[in-house]
Amino acid sequence: MALLDHRHIVELVDAALDLPPAARQNFLDSECAGQPELRAEVDSLLAEDIASSDDFLDVPAALQAVDMIAATDGDPVGGGFTYDGAASGDAAAQPAFIGPYRVLKELGRGGMGTVFLAEQREPIERRIALKVIHGFEGERGTRRFAAECRALARLKHPNIAAVYDAGVTDDGRAFVAMEWVEGTHITDWCDLHRLSLSERLELFLGVCAGVGHAHQKGLVHRDLKPSNVLVSEVDGKAVAKVIDFGIARTLDADQGAGLEDLALSPGLMDSPSPQDPAATIIYPQSQSQSLLVGSPLYMSPEAASFKDRTDVDTRTDVYSLGILLYELLIGEAPFESSGLGLRALLRQRQMTDSPTLSQRWSGFEGDERSRLAGLRSVTPGAVARRLRGDLDAILNKATARKREERYDSVSDFAADLGRHLENRPVQARTRSFGYNLARFARRNLGAVVAVALVIGALSAGVVARTQEARRANQEAEKAHQALAEAEQLSDFLIGLFEVADPDRRGDDPESVDELLAKAESSMDEELADQPLAQARFLQTLGRVALNRTEYDRAAASYERALDLQEKHGEPGDPELITTVGSLGVVYRRQGRLDDAEALLIRAIDLVESADPQHPSQISAVVTWLANLHYTQTRYDEAIAGHRRALEIRLRQENRNPGAIGESYNNLGVALRVNGRYAEAKNSLRQAETLFIEGLGEDHPLVVGCWLNLAGIEEQLGDWPEAERLLKKAAAAWTEIYGPTHYRTLLA
Repeated sequence: MALLDHRHIVELVDAALDLPPAARQNFLDSECAGQPELRAEVDSLLAEDIASSDDFLDVPAALQAVDMIAATDGDPVGGGFTYDGAASGDAAAQPAFIGPYRVLKELGRGGMGTVFLAEQREPIERRIALKVIHGFEGERGTRRFAAECRALARLKHPNIAAVYDAGVTDDGRAFVAMEWVEGTHITDWCDLHRLSLSERLELFLGVCAGVGHAHQKGLVHRDLKPSNVLVSEVDGKAVAKVIDFGIARTLDADQGAGLEDLALSPGLMDSPSPQDPAATIIYPQSQSQSLLVGSPLYMSPEAASFKDRTDVDTRTDVYSLGILLYELLIGEAPFESSGLGLRALLRQRQMTDSPTLSQRWSGFEGDERSRLAGLRSVTPGAVARRLRGDLDAILNKATARKREERYDSVSDFAADLGRHLENRPVQARTRSFGYNLARFARRNLGAVVAVALVIGALSAGVVARTQEARRANQEAEKAHQALAEAEQLSDFLIGLFEVADPDRRGDDPESVDELLAKAESSMDEELADQPLAQARFLQTLGRVALNRTEYDRAAASYERALDLQEKHGEPGDPELITTVGSLGVVYRRQGRLDDAEALLIRAIDLVESADPQHPSQISAVVTWLANLHYTQTRYDEAIAGHRRALEIRLRQENRNPGAIGESYNNLGVALRVNGRYAEAKNSLRQAETLFIEGLGEDHPLVVGCWLNLAGIEEQLGDWPEAERLLKKAAAAWTEIYGPTHYRTLLA
């Protein structure tokens, strides 16, 4: 099926409507001769009972591009057209002046006007976009133009292109002087600068702010699309500006002088191709006194209807913004439009639900996903993971076919996007306890990892103690004791979460520091009769402090835990072994290498004499001691230790790719400093493969492998490969940690 020319279709229908009914058939037979698909499309539109009318709202059919109407704060001024070498009124010549503005060149023209690049000399010097509007002649036209100016005068926002002045020349031509935005379409800007998904969302929030302002002032844009959002750099920061309020609709008839449709339509800067479904269409419909206006790819279902559209409200802009964000995030609109006629495009909006972002992404070819992911400075897998969940739900709600299922306002839409960026629960999803907890975890990673470790340790402890109880024939007493510990510690942790849960308070959750301080101050009282539960919790506090490089605090927590376990626990308790080894790791980080070695040797003795033995714990303690030997520059011993840990992990029945990858990585680093580059490279490649298998390509451990490999490639003299790995690592760190994090800067 050949692509149909939407511009030609609309022109034919418009011309047919201007003819008496008896003459239409002959006209269409002539114009559509040999083009049955074109004739069918025209007939289908005419069959929708669209009739011509002498009403003022019936305007010439036109395809639009970019228009720059926004806000005005000047008083209308008069003046006439003067032309270089032509009499006033000669439409073929370019005017030298329009009112007080010197014309530099024509930027574009459409069915209802022409836009010029012009120059203002007084009271300030600046370049402007000057639109001369056709079709406002006569008393009714003047009243219409006045209503337009009153509506636009209400718009004053940094994310909306400004209108400086408006008026009518002496020969009756209306003009609007607007901000000339030297910008780039928002989708092109984001791709050109390879903005991450988060950066794209941040930029999009400015668009929402501008559209929300227009709604507050009583205007619905109705033609939101990438070409109507221009981005430029202001003081080193990207700023998006919404343009083209040329087909805006007023929400209140009083302010709009009873004229609901503001159908200004000249193009600016670039015209879409005739087959472009993103082009703006204005089509008359007299029976309902409304217009079919907008761009089919971004048009809401209610705006796409040929029936009464007088009830179009702000939710039509919510829909269009949703489609715009959809394209901004994954590079494509929800629907395929190639080869579809205008009527089919409009029906598609009315009859088809948008696929989720992640579904659309998964449908792309692998090479296309890689290309699009590269434009977002991340891997295809990272894009898929980011889309699933919050963003899928938010875009589903924004682009719902039924208006009542969408966000009530652009502000609500933007607020949910803001919650997503802040890792808070979004309104578009069912907010279960597990979901709320996951959002809290992302905001307070250290604290929640601590709680997860406590619960995990507690669960393991309960199981182990129950088994011991059975073996010792003391099931009832020890199981009861373990259950009491579990219930008491769980209540304690839940209490902490209730205090910190943002859904239970109106302000921000407490910081990790405040949460840990509260935990330490409450623990003695809450867990006074449970010393082993205290020890487990102290282990967790130590782990959090260690991850935060607060070594003194970590040492204090582990030392106190060890004291409690030695007094109240059993010699072979896995928790005791974990505390001894962890304290050795902390001492190593503090530079207390002799103390660290003594503790780690003790931990190995304990774990090897335990009954039953736990291979995963043995490999962990052996790894810790090997890392200490590396710090002590005892590289041969470090290599031997990491080989032993690797062998243990490879023999385990339930092989853990992440743990095996850790051993390969550590072994590779030790081999590298020992000058054994080929062996080191092979080991690190094994680690990279296992990390990707077990953790995903965008995991920090994978990125760490790339950095280690880059160092080896430098030593081997393969500078291009080293550069490739470093660039890849830098892009990944930027996505994970942001552009100013020390790891990003290091890469």
